[in-house]
Amino acid sequence: MNDGGISIRIGPVVLTPEGLLLACALCVFLLASYGRVRQGVHIDRRLAAALLAWVSLCGVAGAAIYGIPGTLAALRQPEALPLTAGVAFGSFGGYWGVLIGGFIAARILRYAALPLLDALVPGILLGGFVARAAVLFTTPPPLSATPFVIWSVADMALHAALFVVVAIFERRPGPLRHGAPLAVFLCGYGAVRFILEFFRDDGVLWAGLTWGHHMSFLQTVFGCILLATALRYSGNDPERDSQRSRRQ
Repeated sequence: MNDGGISIRIGPVVLTPEGLLLACALCVFLLASYGRVRQGVHIDRRLAAALLAWVSLCGVAGAAIYGIPGTLAALRQPEALPLTAGVAFGSFGGYWGVLIGGFIAARILRYAALPLLDALVPGILLGGFVARAAVLFTTPPPLSATPFVIWSVADMALHAALFVVVAIFERRPGPLRHGAPLAVFLCGYGAVRFILEFFRDDGVLWAGLTWGHHMSFLQTVFGCILLATALRYSGNDPERDSQRSRRQ
């Protein structure tokens, strides 16, 4: 089922590294985001929990939608992952789903969008790092330097590096701090991921580029648009953002 990778069977259920690490990635995202969301938009525990539940659902839905091509391919194979019911998940869709869900929540609740979206970025990066680690368990031993393994390890390193950069901006005082984590993630990850896609062995989609290349480019463009839109609605003034975030 995993081409020689590790799996655990409990009765009719087969637990795979992909499924287990996706669940762990969600837990890491929630743990990393809870305190940041409460501090970023000044909300109580129950509202923070409800908001994170909402963006998590949006993230799962986005990842499933993005992974539809993989899901259709998996359904044609009898060895499709039982734990995820043959559903493939795409990281880009998950990231977009979380941020779009966060932006929608901010507009509905009349909170400043930038502080909320900034607060979600570290959790996204840590969760993405954990989810990508599945390659260490699904690749048959010894761990060979295949294009996909190289890409996965490099992508994990990218998640870790961006997390460090975002953490620096989180501690930076003044108005430049607002929006910087979001910009670093969306634009930085999209641009570097575009380069990393050359290490994958996916088929060419259009103009000599793979599906991942096009999604990386779209992420960069989407990041610029989302950042500009958030700036339009919430501004970049920490004092004003703080006052607006306290409105109920």
